[in-house]
Amino acid sequence: MGKLTLTDINKYFKTVHAVKDVSFDVEEGEFISLLGPSGCGKTTTLRMVAGFEEVSSGVIHLADREITYDQPFQRNTGMVFQNYALFPHMTVEQNIAFGLRMRKADPARIPDRVGRALDLIQLPGYEQRMPHELSGGQQQRIALARALAIEPAVLLLDEPLSNLDAKLREDMRIEIKQIQKKVGITSVFVTHDQEEALILSDRILVMHEGRIVESGTPLDIYSHPTSAFAASFIGHSNVMQGTMSELDTEQLVVTTEGGLVVRGPKNPQLSIGDQVLVFVRQERMSIHTGAPDGSSTQNLIPAEVLIHTFVGPTIEYICRAGGHELRIRRPNEGHIPRVSAGQHVHISWEPSDCIVIRQ
Repeated sequence: MGKLTLTDINKYFKTVHAVKDVSFDVEEGEFISLLGPSGCGKTTTLRMVAGFEEVSSGVIHLADREITYDQPFQRNTGMVFQNYALFPHMTVEQNIAFGLRMRKADPARIPDRVGRALDLIQLPGYEQRMPHELSGGQQQRIALARALAIEPAVLLLDEPLSNLDAKLREDMRIEIKQIQKKVGITSVFVTHDQEEALILSDRILVMHEGRIVESGTPLDIYSHPTSAFAASFIGHSNVMQGTMSELDTEQLVVTTEGGLVVRGPKNPQLSIGDQVLVFVRQERMSIHTGAPDGSSTQNLIPAEVLIHTFVGPTIEYICRAGGHELRIRRPNEGHIPRVSAGQHVHISWEPSDCIVIRQ
């Protein structure tokens, strides 16, 4: 096991600057996710750690050794690919043992190491199966076992769940988390799926246009983002544009372009007159069909219901308030409030539920 450190990493593809001054540490045994949309540079960053892409500038250290320009086989890394990359003509045992044989492991010990890897992924006895005889989830488990069998210093996972169906993805998230914690291996996980990153990670690095724009624990990234991109990319938020109109020792007030007056938490980095974006998570808003009690909140606005939808565990509403179209997600508690298109309601949320970021 070992600590992974990237310092001022850049990658150019001819004139395209794909990765820009990326620096981060992954502590021994830590699980981090590189999260971002397609084309943000996250997979390129991972491939530079693995040695599959050459670094244009910067330095990579693994377990106190510089590996920046080492060949992939010289780095003590294990890789799990999006498409599994199992050898179709090899048995499960041969696939798992491949990396061990390439590293000239003791042949007498290889069967035992393969068996332990299969026990770890809960597929004992699958040694003689062929890849085409396995389900997608089983193939992904074998790919994970192959990466872990060589006992790497760091495990690299490149969107390994993207080809699985929704239910299997949920199951595999939990399995990966359990296996990683059991082995205690330093891990870097690349994904565009925010839910995967929130569930699996000790820490999330949000990437946008080749840069890391946000870093923190899942709770911090979700509840207290400091960049507009992270606030909009992670979670489901209502976004209102406006101007800081008041500021006191406890709260700030934003007058939105849609004519709403919104109260949020004090932010010493903002001043009156600043152009800001106000983000409010959809699940933090409440909808009131009767006369609301406004004593517990300072954001209480009249609205008109446009549509409501049953989505299993949640009920979703789309309402018009001032010049804004707001979406509200509420837990399904066994009944759907009787609302209809055109009905007038009130929407409320606490000032502390606002994320206010300068434009």
